[in-house]
This record gives sequence, C-alpha cells and structure tokens, in this order.
Amino acid sequence: MEILFLAVIKPLLVGTSVGIVIGLTGIGGGVLVMPSLIYILGVSPVPAIGTGLLYAFFSKIIGLIEHRRLKNVNVKTALFFTIGSAPATILSSHLVNYFSCQGKYSGLDSFLQYLMGSVLIATAILFFIQNAAAKGEKRKRNQCEGSKQKIACILFGCLVGTLIGSTSIGGGVLVIPILMIFFGLTPAVTVGTSILISIVPTILGSTVYLISRNINFPVLLPMLIGAWPGTVLGSRLTGKVPERILKRILMTAILAGIASFFWGASK
Repeated sequence: MEILFLAVIKPLLVGTSVGIVIGLTGIGGGVLVMPSLIYILGVSPVPAIGTGLLYAFFSKIIGLIEHRRLKNVNVKTALFFTIGSAPATILSSHLVNYFSCQGKYSGLDSFLQYLMGSVLIATAILFFIQNAAAKGEKRKRNQCEGSKQKIACILFGCLVGTLIGSTSIGGGVLVIPILMIFFGLTPAVTVGTSILISIVPTILGSTVYLISRNINFPVLLPMLIGAWPGTVLGSRLTGKVPERILKRILMTAILAGIASFFWGASK
C-alpha cells in the first residue's frame, strides 16, 4: 500500500492540485510543479525541469480549450510572444542538458534552484508593482498594436523562453504580471493568454529534455491523469473567484516557491 501511494497516488494528487491552480490562475507549471517534483516526489532538478515542462504542456492544453471556450484568449499578443520565446527556449534547454550530460558541474543543481528562486522573487516584485499601478485604474483589453508593442512582446518572449527552457518557470508566473503591467489585459484574459503563450515553449523545451532522457515518466503519467479534472475545474472557476482572492492565491504560491527553492539549494 505504501509503494502504491508513493508511486501513483502521491503524484496523482500533486497533478490534480497543480492542475486546479493552472486552470484558475495560469501559473503552476513551474512555481508549484518544480518544488513538488524536487521536494515531495524526490526528482533531481534537471529531470524535474523536463518533467515539469511536459506536464505543463499537457495541462495547459486542457486549460486553453476551456479558456478559448470562455473567450479569454488574446491570440495576437500570444503570437508575438511566441516569436521571441521559441528560439530562446530551444537554446536554453539545450545548454542546461549539455552541462548536465557533461557531469563536470557538481554545482549545477544548486545553481538551478537558486535561479528558480530568483525568478520567483522578480515575479513577486512585478506583482507588487502591478497592484500599485492598478489602483484606481480601469483595465482595457489590449493587444500588440504598433511596432513598439510588437517589439516589446518579442523581447519579453525571449526572456520568458530563456527562463522556461532553463527552469520551466515563467510561462505563467512571469507572463501574467507582464501582461497586466505592460499590456493592460483584464485578469481573465490575462490567464487565458498566458496559457496560450506557454504552449509552444513548453513543448519545445520538453522535446529537448526528452531527447536528452531527462524526463521522469513514472512520475509524469499519474500527474497527467490528475491534471485533467483539476485543470478543467480551475478553468471554470476563473470568472467566479474574486480578483482579490485570485491575487492572494498567486502571491501565496510564489512566496511558497521562493522559500522552498532557497531552502533546498542551501541544504
């Protein structure tokens, strides 16, 4: 019974829980999956990145279907993000796998954990900025219009793609405050658009990790089984959860992720 719990039930519960958060907020592929894989399910950092990327891809596909149905996706903004994120994801994924396969860099795991924690700190700062800027301001549904905004989308896409490929974090947790601060999307549209933006980098990155055999399928499969009902439920709750509650959920997840990564890297 204990073996069954460790091998199947525990990753199944993790997949369902993270799926709910992904559907509800657009984040979770990195900020929740990575600490869960490393500290709860015992996967080492590099295979955890590959496993997290492939989990994020499948769970976000489910979330995207629901958000498209709810008309919460801004396709044009996502397209220009993808132009920048796709090549950056491939390059950063390749570099992490190259250094991992060399076996000469004993501090790689700790470095990646510190990098993950640093990304979450930057995200927390962006959320505080967004909250301050949003006071008394009514958001509009915008998209990449004009050359300056298109270039900004591509540059942000490069940043996000680099982080997704090297840490699996950034597809939702970093994109969401960027979309709110710089492009003024409404909360619901922000969540749906961030999921679409994440689709291409997660499949490209996970493909590189798959080729390098850095995906843990025995852990991944039960997580994916749990992701389907969790993501559908979370997506359908998006418009029903008050924005202030949604923000608290986001910040709690980010702060928990920061603490877990820095605590684990320092051990």
